[in-house]
Amino acid sequence: MKQNKIWIQTSIAAFLIITVGVYYYYFSGPTDFLNDDQAIEALNRYYFNPKAMEIQDVVFLDEKHVLVPFITENGYATSCWTWKNRSWRIEGIDTSQLPFLWKTNPKAPSSYALIWNISPDNDIATIDFYLIGRRGYYVSDSVHRYTPRIQLHTTVLYEKEEKSYAVVPIPNEWIAFLDSYEKVEKSKQPRRHFYNFMQPYSLEYAWIPYNESGEVTFPKFAQGMASGGANIVHLSNLNVQDLEYPIDKK
Repeated sequence: MKQNKIWIQTSIAAFLIITVGVYYYYFSGPTDFLNDDQAIEALNRYYFNPKAMEIQDVVFLDEKHVLVPFITENGYATSCWTWKNRSWRIEGIDTSQLPFLWKTNPKAPSSYALIWNISPDNDIATIDFYLIGRRGYYVSDSVHRYTPRIQLHTTVLYEKEEKSYAVVPIPNEWIAFLDSYEKVEKSKQPRRHFYNFMQPYSLEYAWIPYNESGEVTFPKFAQGMASGGANIVHLSNLNVQDLEYPIDKK
């Protein structure tokens, strides 16, 4: 009887220790971010060495997501860091100098941000960002389904005199649309066997940069590599000819 009591007490103690350890490992709050030397060392250990030379800034998007723009031997770059399993981990690096979208919380469009770090040695004055849903028409089992085109856009000034990088939250209009879009997608779940026969309705994020004269001008030094998981979306280069407008605005 005494041995059983000791065994039970030991088991409870072990369970509590394991529970506390697991919580601490997976859910405890982040520590201070790395200093510049530590960040550069971690960046240059990445699977493709970006040859980081100078950290420009450390920008907290929230408690557990940090953007670190930096300068390399070849130009300007960005790195996305996430606090996970008791350490700051690199989620993605981009040396292409092209914009991308970071979904720090994929389930909350209000957390999405447009990010870039472009060399000031270019003619860009403004940037048009687009959220596009392609038009589609499907027929399955005599059921016709039409998906209208979605084209939302926002214009941002490229203020290179202040800094080469920026973090811009997506507009409220985009957030409202994406929230509605998610609800529609969830409503399809009971009928997933039907929708499997149809091409999924996909969204695209794109951009068009302009100079002060209103001419399209992409970065001169847009080259390099980019990495990242599903939460980092690299923007497409959009042609002006691919834009659509109401007939009375053409």
